[in-house]
Amino acid sequence: MMNNLKIDYINDILSNSFISHKKLIDEILFVNSNPAKVESINISKVDNNIIRSKTTNEYILNSVTSEIKNIDTSTLIFCVSSILDNQFIKSLEFFGSDDLKFYKKGIMSLISKPNPDIIIDEVGEYYDWIITSPKVLKYLSKHKNFESFSDEKSTSIKLKGRVNNLSVFVTDIIDKNIIYKGSSIDCSAIMLNELIINEESNIYTIKVDYLFNNRGIRKLTLV
Repeated sequence: MMNNLKIDYINDILSNSFISHKKLIDEILFVNSNPAKVESINISKVDNNIIRSKTTNEYILNSVTSEIKNIDTSTLIFCVSSILDNQFIKSLEFFGSDDLKFYKKGIMSLISKPNPDIIIDEVGEYYDWIITSPKVLKYLSKHKNFESFSDEKSTSIKLKGRVNNLSVFVTDIIDKNIIYKGSSIDCSAIMLNELIINEESNIYTIKVDYLFNNRGIRKLTLV
């Protein structure tokens, strides 16, 4: 089916999804089976001798399916991007959460706007990206060092700006007062290098096999 559509899964579809953002996910590994066996070579020096050791890890990828009626390149890009967007955001929910006092209360809310420096200071220097809502983006865009970007990728998780070295991703699939903060070096993805498409009664079932390996993510709730 993929050959009939003349689509390259990695270059035509995944390159248009959020996982191709190197500022969000540092490493993407493509495998040809699920479960996947991945070999890595570690090289170290001990007493002036070069020691090489091989490690083999097995990964069971998650599988998510979606059904569509009409199939073409743009539909497949949107379908796969939607699956990956939603599953990546779900994967961030397994980490810790903190409340951040941001909004003015009482009469102060009428005479003073929330300060975007509060968010930037809370994120700190270790983290190099955040994912937040369009509402929070409006506040961050007022920061003196905010630089706006235009993201043309077919994904709902878009790179919309930067404050100093902090990349600002925005999506409408999270609550309007939520911020996820993370670092690209702590995020990686393993993808099956094949998109599985089955047809039955003019309905196409699209199956995406993936695994997100993340660590150190924190969720901030603006209050």
